[in-house]
Amino acid sequence: MKYGPHGGGHGHPDKLNFVLYARGQVLALDPGMARYGVPIHGGWYRTTLAHNTLVVDETNQKPAEGKCLSFGTEGGVDFVVADAGDIYDGVRFRRAIALLNENAIVVIDNVRCDKERLLDVALHLRGQWSNLPEGEEWTPPNKDGYRYLTEATIRRVSSLATITVDPLPDWRVAVTLIADAPVDLVTALGVGSHAADRVPMVMVRRQAKDLTLVWCISLDGRPIQAVWAPDATKRPTETTIQVKLPDGQRLTLIADMESGNLKVLR
Repeated sequence: MKYGPHGGGHGHPDKLNFVLYARGQVLALDPGMARYGVPIHGGWYRTTLAHNTLVVDETNQKPAEGKCLSFGTEGGVDFVVADAGDIYDGVRFRRAIALLNENAIVVIDNVRCDKERLLDVALHLRGQWSNLPEGEEWTPPNKDGYRYLTEATIRRVSSLATITVDPLPDWRVAVTLIADAPVDLVTALGVGSHAADRVPMVMVRRQAKDLTLVWCISLDGRPIQAVWAPDATKRPTETTIQVKLPDGQRLTLIADMESGNLKVLR
């Protein structure tokens, strides 16, 4: 996960972007770059939407320096929590990633804004869609990043949804997401390592001041079950979820996005 200083003239606007590598290949990818000067370089590769991170108001993040809030192991779970820095005026974005075991990853996103904004969180995955949920055709805005999306569809999700992709013919990956309120779920094909390389993209979209979103990524194709833990006293910056892994193990993750602490209860 990327959180450090901006890369200067060669840097991309992609704070808290992450790359997931598994079973010999990159699964959740960073698209890299194209030759300088060609339209797709600035129109896609150097946009925030091309990365696995937050876009606000369909514009690129500002150059910023993020910071790591915590990094370690808790209850047998390896984790990192980071802050994106001043990527948009009046916006705070923090992300926690927890590696529960070799096949289970949980990503917790917490966005807080000083006013209502259009929030998009994108995830790009290698492979082919499998059992894509029904949706309506969606026309992306004619803006950098978005204009390169193809085969875009949208559907309203009340709180939970699972999508699956097949990185290889004998390998399925399941991504279950839960949101703290209804969201629009966009699926499309984005650009990978070159213009003809099309890769699945899922994007969560909401017009709001706040967004808490949990991505549960299962590398063996069996969906991870996750629900919000009942806790009426929790703070707005604290996310508590109960997770049931495909092998039957249960645990509770408590992510305090204010302090950067992550607790694991089994």
